[in-house]
Amino acid sequence: MELASTPLVRKVAKVFALSGKLIDAQPFGNGHIHDTYRLETAKGPSKHTYILQRFNHQVFNRPALVMQNILRVTTHLQQQGCTTPTLVLTRQGEPYYTASDGFCWRVLTFIADTYTIEEVQNENQAYEAARCFGSFARQLSTLPLHQVHETIPRFHDLSHRYTQFTQALPQAFPERVEKAAEAIRLIEQRVTLRNQVAEVLPMLPLRVLHNDTKVNNVLLHNDTHQGVCAIDLDTVMPGYVLYDFGDMVRTFVSPVPEDARQLDGVIVRKHIFEALTKGYLQAWGAELQEVEKQSLWLGARLMPYMIGMRFLTDYLQGDVYYKTTYAGHNLDRAMNQLTLLTKLEVFLEL
Repeated sequence: MELASTPLVRKVAKVFALSGKLIDAQPFGNGHIHDTYRLETAKGPSKHTYILQRFNHQVFNRPALVMQNILRVTTHLQQQGCTTPTLVLTRQGEPYYTASDGFCWRVLTFIADTYTIEEVQNENQAYEAARCFGSFARQLSTLPLHQVHETIPRFHDLSHRYTQFTQALPQAFPERVEKAAEAIRLIEQRVTLRNQVAEVLPMLPLRVLHNDTKVNNVLLHNDTHQGVCAIDLDTVMPGYVLYDFGDMVRTFVSPVPEDARQLDGVIVRKHIFEALTKGYLQAWGAELQEVEKQSLWLGARLMPYMIGMRFLTDYLQGDVYYKTTYAGHNLDRAMNQLTLLTKLEVFLEL
């Protein structure tokens, strides 16, 4: 999606029950999926900050279910005294607005005195972010599972993602297949990993989880640098803890971003791995079942494998899902993740 124009953003913002008069609207963040804007309003001497987002309806094609999930989850967390962004309703009392072009928009409150990071730089950041994600899921363990919709069917279903990959291969342009030969080999050779996942999942309990535990989906406090809350709740739905843990591993342990082209920089930082493991397990405490604890190392391999596969599939399909900024961007992402997987296999002595 192209970024919306400033006049359109201002027009959409007026649909929502913001406090005060809109005085500024600027693009915000660098997410792969949605277009995000930071709004500033003023009412007398008071100023307020909000986050306005335009949905990517190609990814989230059931926005009503997404918004129901977010409303239920944030209400549940707030009832337990947890900090979380609050949905701002439209002036007609709706949780989102559908514009004339078919795009859906929503507004959330901005949590003051917080910041996000794109890369984990030290143990404290890893520990606090993992603790925050663990606490988020533990607090939601009392929310009835049936009240939370599956917003993206089979989102972390490895067999489904592998089928998508194998279907994309014969339909891809030959030159893309040729350029992706090494990535394709790394995907296809891991039969054992796919079998292990299929064997373990039936033994695990379904839980309400974040399902997108990148480090930039946690707010850290400006002064204390402690984890404040999890954000970007579109993917909150039933899942297994090895998904959330594995996505933290793939996001946290490498010192370079997931699209770094210099693969020599993709390494597993032991101290970061240990810090995130400690934070996540401490947040869960005794509520995490032993079989779930034993699955976490499998999750550490599963998620870079599956996300690498998804990047590669998108590359083979012509870059239709993830935002890209240059030709071959998704292939670089795929090789980055598959390189990380190879390093993790050595690190975990597999």
